[in-house]
Amino acid sequence: MKKLFFVSVFLFFSVSSYAQFLFGTFSPIEDWKKVETKYFEIYFTPKSENFASRVYSVCDEVYELVKVKMNSGFSYKFPIVVVDSSDLPNGFYLPVPFPRIVLYSSIINKDSYFISDDDIKILFLHELVHALAIEPARGFWSVLRDIFGYYIIPNAYVPGVFMESVTVLNESAWGFGRINNPMFTDMLLADVYYNKFKSFYKASLVGYDFSGHEWYLYGGLFFDYLREKYGYDKVLSFYTENSYYMPNFFYLAFKNTFGKTIFEEWDQFRSYAYVKLSNRISDSQFPEFLTSEGWYKNDFRFFGNFVIYSQGTTKGSLSGLKYVSTDKKKKGFLLYDRYIDSFDIKGNTIAFIEYIVTRYEARCFLKFAKLGFDGYKPYVYDEVDTGVSGVYKVSLRDDKTAFLLVDRDGKTYICSYSLGGKVSNVFDLGDRVGIDIDISENYLVLLSRLRGEGIIEVFDVNTWEKICESTNVGLAFSARFSKGSTSRVTISSIEGERVNVFSYDLSSGKLERIVKPIFAVGNPVEIDGEVYGISLSKDGYEIVKFETKKEEVNFVDRHVKVYFPELLDITSVSFKLTNVSEYSFFNRITPLYILSTFFPVVEFNYDFSLRRLGVLFGFCDEPLEFRYYYIDFSWDFNANAIDYTFTFMDSSIPYVRTSFNLFRYHVVDSDFLGSRLKEIGYNYKVFTFDYVSLGASGEVFNNYLYFYPFVYFSLPSFVGKDSDSIFPGYYFENSSKVFFSPYLTMGAVFSTFKASIGALAPEEGIYFSTGVRMANEVFGSRTNVYVFSSFLGLAFRVFGNNVLKFDFNFRTSDFSDAFGFVGFRYPEFFPVSEGRFDELSLYTYLGGRFRNYLTSSLSAFVKFFELNEGVWPVYITSFWGSVGLVGGLPFNDFSLDLVPKFEAKAGIFFNVDIPGNGFYESKNGVEIYYNF
Repeated sequence: MKKLFFVSVFLFFSVSSYAQFLFGTFSPIEDWKKVETKYFEIYFTPKSENFASRVYSVCDEVYELVKVKMNSGFSYKFPIVVVDSSDLPNGFYLPVPFPRIVLYSSIINKDSYFISDDDIKILFLHELVHALAIEPARGFWSVLRDIFGYYIIPNAYVPGVFMESVTVLNESAWGFGRINNPMFTDMLLADVYYNKFKSFYKASLVGYDFSGHEWYLYGGLFFDYLREKYGYDKVLSFYTENSYYMPNFFYLAFKNTFGKTIFEEWDQFRSYAYVKLSNRISDSQFPEFLTSEGWYKNDFRFFGNFVIYSQGTTKGSLSGLKYVSTDKKKKGFLLYDRYIDSFDIKGNTIAFIEYIVTRYEARCFLKFAKLGFDGYKPYVYDEVDTGVSGVYKVSLRDDKTAFLLVDRDGKTYICSYSLGGKVSNVFDLGDRVGIDIDISENYLVLLSRLRGEGIIEVFDVNTWEKICESTNVGLAFSARFSKGSTSRVTISSIEGERVNVFSYDLSSGKLERIVKPIFAVGNPVEIDGEVYGISLSKDGYEIVKFETKKEEVNFVDRHVKVYFPELLDITSVSFKLTNVSEYSFFNRITPLYILSTFFPVVEFNYDFSLRRLGVLFGFCDEPLEFRYYYIDFSWDFNANAIDYTFTFMDSSIPYVRTSFNLFRYHVVDSDFLGSRLKEIGYNYKVFTFDYVSLGASGEVFNNYLYFYPFVYFSLPSFVGKDSDSIFPGYYFENSSKVFFSPYLTMGAVFSTFKASIGALAPEEGIYFSTGVRMANEVFGSRTNVYVFSSFLGLAFRVFGNNVLKFDFNFRTSDFSDAFGFVGFRYPEFFPVSEGRFDELSLYTYLGGRFRNYLTSSLSAFVKFFELNEGVWPVYITSFWGSVGLVGGLPFNDFSLDLVPKFEAKAGIFFNVDIPGNGFYESKNGVEIYYNF
């Protein structure tokens, strides 16, 4: 019989990307310690102790200054986790389920977008401002905060540009930071120049197009524009105003703060940016572009008639080591789908730094390889992984020896490495931060920064005698010997409000400006009267070429914006931490944090009557979350009985997660599952499921492969009765049906897992995943073996930022796997499991990711059993920060037959991220089902 049905779905909102647990993220291999300040708890390991001591030295002083400006503060000691797990500088703040700041012990000045007089101060302050901006819940929200903790965060439900605007504004308040860095701000001027200036709405989205910095770039500069117009304190008062409002009423808060709408101010901000660009155009040089694909270019070198360059993107499939001929006719990949940063070439040897993500770490490894030619194009062969990590700059002396800049726990070292040998420290830079190195013959040029000012030094690598030193180059980003010269160095440095290119003569000390580019140029090098470098285009960064125009200068000075000068006087220092304590099994469990994960459970029947009402809460050893506990209790009005769940999970064993589950769940004969049970012979009114399981799983992965083995032992119990009530006047019938049999389940998943760089997961490319599960009845004869997830997918970009994705999916499973709760609410060993559920599906998807998009789906299924084809008219629930309302009409009764069925489904949904901050998302759409 053919049936045609329509289903309309509306989802109010859901807390998503920012409400993720860190469970299992931190390495249990490390020896975790804790030290307390007046306002903070700092967690660290021996590998991050130096960085943690420097955080300790500034955190209280920075907090006391900033909390006054932000009109916000903490009523408890705030947790900071300092972890040595990434060679890329970064940090983050999470408000839920427990507020905490995580800082990676890696110097941030090595990222060209950041400039600072103190790496620790600027990184900590950025994340602290997040915490202080989101902390307040005033008025009506203060009452809910006392009950629900940090799931009540009014200032989190703002556009993405407002989430990062205040952080970038404050990190730049004492003359450094991204607002004072043309390497960063020129991206907005490039958008203006190429007529790509984003609307307020689009700037709040995180798209796959360049640059991925929209929130920081547009948000920070928009708030800096507001600061110049209204004053620093007025801008910060917006967050005080907004903390009284309902979520997503930030438009009213903005109007009440500034007297104009967001859109009126955004139009004036656009005009402000146009004036900035106009002032620069008349006095700038424009480049010739050697590449044309956009995205990020990390580094480049010459090899014969080719330019070799490393390209990084938010999509792994577009990253790698590439080449282009100087006549632009030949181009391609040398190393595909790999994130490569700095590299150098000497002869036919290339040494490069590759970013590799593993289970607990993300490291930059040094690798060697050979370059050759296959016909007309270059290729890479004989690749060698040295195992050396922490490297962020490399320069080759010969085909076996390299000099490196290495970051260890916030300290910079110059090191030497010989292929097949070990790394040797040449010297420690002390309070300075190494920025760049280059070698020509027997001379090494080192660019470093001390308190935000650049220093050029040249050494004889045979004796390490210092040949010369210069401090008049300003805040510089790169230093390279001009091709074929040991006496001239090409430098990019901030002059005024732009980044210009200079040539420094080592013998005479003369400094010349040689290029005044329209937009900042990175890694420039002078070759035969021309300058090659990396600069902005309409789609990102390209390899470019300029003609030189020499003009002698005495020194390089920059324009700075200072509006919080008190921060200038704060400097972090390293020292030996005392009063250090161990990280305990139950580190931090307080009523505050139990309440912060306390939520009601509300569930309705088809006829809108109340089905279930209860509470759930969870807690963990905050903030590292090695152990996690979850408990819920609810009253089942249909069964007149109590349902409960207790779950304990532990990740304190390296690469292993263990779990213990205990639950009771009731089903009545009027439920769809109860009807199915009656159909196969269980004629009872109430069905009680008790379940206990103990399991373990492993997880090992890197950038390319993922392996997940698992095993668990379970004790399910299934009892059918006429009643299971604890109310007086009810009684248990003597006749009942009991099913009990222990099960041992094991299996594994193997997939091509691609780790992403930055916040966005890659969408493009071919991917594959497969897994096998075996469930064996310990005291019986049944064994279920099946492929539970196997798919082959293909995704590629179409129509600009959209992604067209095809998934081919085949899965076999037993009955209960259709629920999607294998091993939890509905174990696979219920007595109904003799019915199989086989599915073959083709799925297409068109849309963006983490952005507003239109989703269309076309699916075809062949099913040998269909559990339920209905939709509950109303289902309201709250679970770990997610709140939703799904509405629709039941479009079919549940099917009780096991005959093959063909089902086609097509649908269109418009997903609105409100308006792009990762917290709110609404979905509206229609799906059409056509069954045979």
